Amino acid sequence: SKVSSPFDIFLSVAVPNERKVFEIPEGVETIAEYAFHRCEKIRKVVFPSTLKTVKSGAFDWAYKLSEVVLNDGLEVIEDSFARTDIRTVQLPESVTQATFHETRLRYVALPEAYTGRVSFWDHYDSLVSVYIPKGVSKIGCGAFEYSNSLTDIYFGGTQEEWENFIQCTCNPEVYDICDSPIITATIHYNHIHTLDRYYVVKAATPDSKGIADHACVCGYSIREEYEYEPNTK
Repeated sequence: SKVSSPFDIFLSVAVPNERKVFEIPEGVETIAEYAFHRCEKIRKVVFPSTLKTVKSGAFDWAYKLSEVVLNDGLEVIEDSFARTDIRTVQLPESVTQATFHETRLRYVALPEAYTGRVSFWDHYDSLVSVYIPKGVSKIGCGAFEYSNSLTDIYFGGTQEEWENFIQCTCNPEVYDICDSPIITATIHYNHIHTLDRYYVVKAATPDSKGIADHACVCGYSIREEYEYEPNTK
């Protein structure tokens, strides 16, 4: 269902129990904190082309939400999707800052233009792989705290650049010793995307185009439509 709004800031919403798909109206630039908090029936959200920022907690505890269609032009995702059922997310190249805490994401590939800090907390033990471009500003000491299932980190820069990015952010007035866990994942330096994996997201039919992803082992992917081809055999 689509909802119209004259505001550029989407403050809050009461989603009826029967509504499972929600389209944010065009013109909205910001989704405010806790706008969809505990919308327990919603399963899919479509962002408008005008959206720039998703504030912290915007979809917190929308625990059946499994699909979010992000728009080109989106720039900032704060800690917005905690305790949802989103397993994969296609980040637009326009995103420069994002935080993912307590999500069920398995693969995250940050865009090449990403310049913000890196921060993933994974209490669900679901995160397996992360791609980080070399343009990031900082990787804090607790960036991967609780990410016990994380096996691979793909980094676009050199080992020396990685070591320069890893910085302790603990407040010395509060913590005498940094107790953040050591990163046990394998770090792959100088990573270049190789789109050698192909996944059909939606099969083509005689009446509609199909959707497929060309993906890299790190989780980065490009989505495209393809035409239906009848089997002539």
